[in-house]
Amino acid sequence: MGKIPTVVDFDLALSNLFRQAEREGKRELVVNSGELHRLVGGYPAYQNRITTCCGAMRRVMTAGDRIVHQPPEGNGASLDITYALPRLSLIRHFVAYHKFSEWGPYETGQERFSHYSNRPLTFLEKSKGQRIWVIGGEKNKRQTEYTLLSYFSPDLIESDEEKGFHIEGDGFGFTPPINLSSVQWFSELIKEQHNFSLGINEIKNPNVIQGLLALGSEQEQVLSRDPEKVPFHYPEEVPSTKTYVEGAVKQITVNRYERDQDARTDCINHYGAKCQACEFDFEEIYGNIGKGYIHVHHIKPFNEIKTSYRVDPIKDLIPVCPNCHAMLHTGKEVMDIADLKALIMQLCIPDKVTQAFRSKLTHPACG
Repeated sequence: MGKIPTVVDFDLALSNLFRQAEREGKRELVVNSGELHRLVGGYPAYQNRITTCCGAMRRVMTAGDRIVHQPPEGNGASLDITYALPRLSLIRHFVAYHKFSEWGPYETGQERFSHYSNRPLTFLEKSKGQRIWVIGGEKNKRQTEYTLLSYFSPDLIESDEEKGFHIEGDGFGFTPPINLSSVQWFSELIKEQHNFSLGINEIKNPNVIQGLLALGSEQEQVLSRDPEKVPFHYPEEVPSTKTYVEGAVKQITVNRYERDQDARTDCINHYGAKCQACEFDFEEIYGNIGKGYIHVHHIKPFNEIKTSYRVDPIKDLIPVCPNCHAMLHTGKEVMDIADLKALIMQLCIPDKVTQAFRSKLTHPACG
């Protein structure tokens, strides 16, 4: 069985398709999710990565692009997007430097990341929807040890009175961070970035970009093979008889929202560990190993929370399975769970979903 495709693999494949089509003089390019999946070696062995594939395709959409077909419309379950050419903004790569001695430890076990910069807003706006690689530096005797901490795609840039601008977006944290001391291309990056004196800057060296992408893909591959190594973090919640303060900004290395694990527990105790969109129950399908397993969706996105606020576990939080959770966050705006339920009902009656899934579980090895 081949390599499990990652987000980085899909991004690279899309960029290559765009460049090839532009060299051929095409004015537009239709990309099919199934074909893209096959291109990176993910189909049919890793059909479960199709959600990641579709997410990558949607994320690079710009003005002039259009979705031709998406599930469950028409026949099949593929996503077709027509991309306008030439691409005015193929993914650009930036580097952000995190100085441990000034900003403290860096939190890699999360899904949203941020950075502060006093560079002009006109420059920082160029990073929106692109990729920022965060590199940390820590003095060890006379030398500085550098590690790759995370990458993220900014979707929020706001002014900060003390630090210039706060940049934030979804991303991927490397746990543990990747040591860069023995990486050949890293010396090129340090030299070109003047020892990271600008804090955040664009990477123009294709050698460095390819090196970063290779490291990112390799690390995601390791985590895909060993789920226990993946730091799983839930969006928190709150009870009906108690109140928890959520969204309190805590300065560590980046601004992150302080979350209370008790809130998650109270939410699940109220609703049960069953997806409230498709009614999938992990314990019913997988037995004891699936008991209590469920994601919890925070109805109000964390990037919209500016100050501490009190949450209600019933009104603000909802249990959902990983698939539905991914679908809620697939578009540019977070989908309302009622809309997702309506979408599911177009395909089948909700209380039949579990049975429909079970009917597809027959495996040649177990009958």
